Amino acid sequence: MDRVLGFILSILLGLGLLPSSSYSQGNLPDYALKERPKIVINGKLEKIPPDYGAAFVDARVSRTMVPVRYLGERLGFTVTYQPPTNPGKAGSFLLDGQGKKVEMALNSKLATVEEWTSQGVYVKKNYSLDAPAQAYKNRTYVPLRFLSEVLGYEVTWSHGQVQLKVPGYHPGEIPRCSNQEDLLAVLDSAMRQRARKIQVIYTGGKVSGILPQIQSQLGAQVGLKNIQYSSWPDKKVDFTMTYRSTDLQAQRTQAYIKNWAQREIGPEDGDLLKILKIHKEVLEKTSYFNGEETTYQGVDVHTAESIVHHETGVCQAYAQLVYLMCREVGLESYVVCGSAHFRSYQGPHAWNMVRLDGKWYHLDATWDDTNGTNPYMFFLKSDETMKETRSWQGNFPKALEDYSIETKN
Repeated sequence: MDRVLGFILSILLGLGLLPSSSYSQGNLPDYALKERPKIVINGKLEKIPPDYGAAFVDARVSRTMVPVRYLGERLGFTVTYQPPTNPGKAGSFLLDGQGKKVEMALNSKLATVEEWTSQGVYVKKNYSLDAPAQAYKNRTYVPLRFLSEVLGYEVTWSHGQVQLKVPGYHPGEIPRCSNQEDLLAVLDSAMRQRARKIQVIYTGGKVSGILPQIQSQLGAQVGLKNIQYSSWPDKKVDFTMTYRSTDLQAQRTQAYIKNWAQREIGPEDGDLLKILKIHKEVLEKTSYFNGEETTYQGVDVHTAESIVHHETGVCQAYAQLVYLMCREVGLESYVVCGSAHFRSYQGPHAWNMVRLDGKWYHLDATWDDTNGTNPYMFFLKSDETMKETRSWQGNFPKALEDYSIETKN
């Protein structure tokens, strides 16, 4: 009976069907407490697959340690091991994504964090850890609190559970924001969830000063139609949002994007191949809408839904679809709203910025689709190149060079 049970457990373990507590204590360091911490991310209890390792408390420093690859990938970052450059030195891990790059060397209490700022540049900071990143049986463990907070999560400990919560909008809560960046993050999170009304406690000044950025940048990315607010003496601010598409239309668009990504994006695809596939899909699927109406067959032509449902739309629709597809495949992107002057056109225009391999570039799928000669005329271009036919405002990253590749297919 014991042999049969052991055989069944080994199969379940190999398939990753047992929770993290099934990870053998013998596979953890001697200083790991037997009582395992439970990890909760945004209200969901995590079950770390045994292939990644397990969370444990380091008894020497009373710190919760987690497998770096699991936590990084779970929070939406690309995790890469970098071998040592010199013999006798330890390797390191690089976590990259969401405007941040975190490098942690094994057996070291030092970490380097590069973060994109609102001024459009990366700022490097050095951090001192209270416990080093450590390798044990081919798995690397890092301090949970440091890594989570650096990656933008709030961390609390309660009743044997480590709670991680992404800053932003959580239904039923009233967020507190002390500056414009925090407020923008909360509103962005709320609009991604298509919230209609939210209340925020805001102590960072006047809301009116950032309303244009909310309308143009964030609004274009989520299909916002209008946003209004009311401020109260106790620093509470009520926001009311309306959207260009219905919830059902947005759900169908997201389903289309997920299905496309599952079908077309492979596990080995790099950043360049991903954006090439996105660019190709959008151009092949879309015909520019030349009518004067704002809707086509009941769908607003400024939205990605117009392209997904009826294969037509204006520049904002192209840009929103590129943005949503980039997010789905793990590429950082923005919608840029500005003005353009090219050939006979002069007026408002929208396009994208996308980050590939640590560098930012402009991408204009609309004009690549409609210029009639070159489908890559405005593909991965620098600020300098785009300023020949564009102007824009806002705190966007700097695109310092054109991307040069020999062939694009």
